[in-house]
Parts: sequence; C-alpha cells; structure tokens
Amino acid sequence: MSMRATSYNEFFPDRYQLKLEAAKDIPSIFEIVMQSVKEQMGFVRSGLQLGLFELEDSQGRFIGCLHPFGTNMIVVNRLPLERVRESSPQLCKSYLFHVLLHEYLHTVGIWDEVVIRDGILSLAKQLFGDDDPSTRLAEDFERLLPFIVFPPKMHLPDGIDIKLL
Repeated sequence: MSMRATSYNEFFPDRYQLKLEAAKDIPSIFEIVMQSVKEQMGFVRSGLQLGLFELEDSQGRFIGCLHPFGTNMIVVNRLPLERVRESSPQLCKSYLFHVLLHEYLHTVGIWDEVVIRDGILSLAKQLFGDDDPSTRLAEDFERLLPFIVFPPKMHLPDGIDIKLL
C-alpha cells in the first residue's frame, strides 16, 4: 500500500506561515509568492524584476504595487509600505505577500480584478488557513489597514487669499 500526499500542505500545513515569518526582505517574500502560485495554480512567470518607488495616489484609490503592462517589472509603492511598517508592523509581511501576489497574477495574464481578488483569498486560505493575517487581508483589506487608502489630493487654487489666525 502506498501513501501519496496530494500536496505538501497535507504533511506540512504551516509551511508557508513559517516561510513568510522567516522572509528577510521583499525579494524573499516575492519568491514565496512565485513558489505558491506555481504549486497551487500551475502558473509561472520568470525574468521579473522588483522595484521600489513612490507612486502617486489615484483619486483616493490604493496602489500597493504596480505591474506596468508589457514590462517585466513589479514596482512596490514605498509610501503605503512605510505606513504599514510604522502602524502595523505585524502585518507587513502579509501585506507584501498580498500586494505582490496581486501584481504577480497580472504578470501571468490574469487581468480581471474580481478573479484576482477571489484567487488571492482562495490561495491565502489554502496556504495559511482562515485565521492568518494574510487570509484576513484578502477577506477585508480595508478593515485591517484602513489608514492605507489615500484620501484624494486637494490643491488650493492659485491666488487664493487665506487669512491666518
């Protein structure tokens, strides 16, 4: 009689939690993203580069990472990352896993945002379980990180006369 596991997670259910905890930097978290997508979804995209840059907000919408279409680049937005590191450091690795996974799924050809959000939630549950911060972020990002969504920029019109108090 042979015993065969259907996945590594059957024998090592907390394997990805341990990998994420041990990750030292953004590239190592990205390696976990790529490995998990390959194992669980069968998608692979090689030759990608990571960058760190301060991206402009987009009408009050959150941009954690960006994959410029037609490039081999994923850019991590520095400002929200710094906000998470300062305000909720215990969520930082889960945050990075979430936003990098979102953009990585774009790089393998998935463009439908609903499909991506559902895929992230499904993958997080498979890898981390229901109570892990990575899964909770996928379920309700804005509840866990409400400070991360940017308010729209307001500019004062030229020539306005403000009376200082």
